[in-house]
Amino acid sequence: MTEEPKKDPKLSQQLTDALIKLLVAGSGGSSLYFLFMNDLPKALIAGAIATGAGLLNNFWEGVIGVLKPRSKTLGEATGKAIEERLSSLTSQFSNFQELYLESLKTYCYGLEIEGFQDLPGLALKDVFVPLNVQSKDGIIQQGFKEIWDFLPSQQAEKSPHRRIIVIADPGFGKTTLMRHLAYAYTIGNYRNTKYFIPILLRFRDIYSQIRLINPESELQENNFIDLVTLIITHLERQPEFKDLKPDQQWLKKNIKKGNCLVIFDGLDEVPKGQREIIRRWTDSVMKEYQNTQFILTSRPHGFELNADQPSYPIQVDLKLRIREFTNDQKEEFINKWYRTIMWETIWKPRYQRSLNDPPLQQLTKKVTKIRSDKEAEENAENLSKQLFANLALNDLARNPLLITMIAVTHRSERTLPTEREELYRKITDLLLSTRPFHKNTLLTSDY
Repeated sequence: MTEEPKKDPKLSQQLTDALIKLLVAGSGGSSLYFLFMNDLPKALIAGAIATGAGLLNNFWEGVIGVLKPRSKTLGEATGKAIEERLSSLTSQFSNFQELYLESLKTYCYGLEIEGFQDLPGLALKDVFVPLNVQSKDGIIQQGFKEIWDFLPSQQAEKSPHRRIIVIADPGFGKTTLMRHLAYAYTIGNYRNTKYFIPILLRFRDIYSQIRLINPESELQENNFIDLVTLIITHLERQPEFKDLKPDQQWLKKNIKKGNCLVIFDGLDEVPKGQREIIRRWTDSVMKEYQNTQFILTSRPHGFELNADQPSYPIQVDLKLRIREFTNDQKEEFINKWYRTIMWETIWKPRYQRSLNDPPLQQLTKKVTKIRSDKEAEENAENLSKQLFANLALNDLARNPLLITMIAVTHRSERTLPTEREELYRKITDLLLSTRPFHKNTLLTSDY
């Protein structure tokens, strides 16, 4: 009789353990094998694992069955999220926002009174006096209000006045106020308001770029050039921004999310023949970007509708008018004016020249500044006395431009004219001739 080969218990155990490890990926037939081998405990284990694996397979088939129809939509959403994140990372890498704000800060830094050649290069922040505004609709307001009081606070979920129009006559400082506002946001001095990325656009600089996509079609909202495209085009043409390579995705994302304050300055400076299309474009832009904060400025005739010359209305949430200077504002301006003028034009140059002298001959900045402030105080006091003693001149100094001209006259002559004719002549020439020429609006003026 042939002897049966002896079983190796160790080998049999290794094979059995290997089979159990493969049961999760195998079938329920493994349990039959163990029954055949008369190994009931391992047969029960194999059967339990096979049953659990089957339940798990059924479970995941159900999950996949539900998710499969939505997989494409989820994939597209994920792709868009990744695209936005990559754009954000690209913007951070290129540091565009920092470069943009630095360039805008430089652009808005200086005091600009176009057509007035008697001014030295002064910093706007050194002579700016906050302007009071009031609702043009006649709403009763307690005390004086500034433009900041009408912008959304940091706690506000959305702006109560998303579309604001600031209206004022010539010389009341509309453009200066907008430059000051943009500058304040670039340096982080935006009080308790929500932070915005400022975008300052002058209509006289951009109106020629605002065009119909299809000139032969009607004036419809979807036929205008897009705001983002216009801003990019405008920035590329400015010397301050020529090296920035504007990031369109960054700009589009921030405007849509409501992170920007878009300022349209000088609606009245658009040529009459272009005003209809500009008004329609402006209104359509403010309707399209529902989350964006807008501020427009204009002289009254540039915004208000005229019954004799009907035009397209621009829908706004709030109308503000710049108020005349109070006596306190006049005195504040005079003090700031002379303190800045005396330092920038006389004592600062003297101090800087002295640094080239031998050490013992050099001036100290501290003592030089004390001397400059003392002379400024004396000049400011002299001007204030003459101005407030003359009711006619005091009434004339009702806005920033006029009081600036009075201050310039006083600095050059030390004595204000008792009669206003000479001062009137200078002011009239500036407002109706020289200033519009320098602003390139001589042919567009309604005067």
